[in-house]
Amino acid sequence: MDAMQKIESLERRLAELERGRRRGRAMAAAGAAAAVALLVVSFTRQDSTPAAQEEVVEGLPNDELILRDSEGRKRVWLGVLGSGECGLGLYDESETARAEFFVGTKGEARMLITDRLGTPRAFIGVAEDGLPLLRFANGKAQAVLEAGLMADGSTRLRVKDPGDGGSADLRVLEDGRPGLELTGDDGRTRVSLGVSSQGVPGLRLKGNDGRTVFERP
Repeated sequence: MDAMQKIESLERRLAELERGRRRGRAMAAAGAAAAVALLVVSFTRQDSTPAAQEEVVEGLPNDELILRDSEGRKRVWLGVLGSGECGLGLYDESETARAEFFVGTKGEARMLITDRLGTPRAFIGVAEDGLPLLRFANGKAQAVLEAGLMADGSTRLRVKDPGDGGSADLRVLEDGRPGLELTGDDGRTRVSLGVSSQGVPGLRLKGNDGRTVFERP
């Protein structure tokens, strides 16, 4: 293929992409909205909200590029939302968004991975303040496991009930002290286990009324 043929081939490809861009604008907008179904504010929160209840950030694409396979199915979406965010979406043979990447206007970045039904199952992001978060969800898009760095310098791993039940939090503070907290479905800490800065282990148990019923040392 000589240089002129390459140019003509490129022009045909660009024309095809432009036609796909016009045909797929509505579908791309829907995929873009799904990619931002997890709020950036969840990065820095100490508590956790099920993914299915998190607010969708709205914004139609200002500009976009859609790549299709030989069957005309959308497989790649690249665009810039009206909010200024830029994103990339990868789709399977059913045109279901499976992996989506977005960079926000305040320095935050996030990646969302879904199952074959399009349900969000894995999420990783970095907030504008640089704090990272990793989250796994069940088949109902409810968060069940989270790991991240907190603003106070501590590291946290949380395993939680997918509904409004209890949770188990494993933490390592900035000064190296490890700890474990078990929380009831009312959000109150029932069991606290940790090691002091002097290397002394401690255990505290609390009742339904929040009062300490056992403590050592």
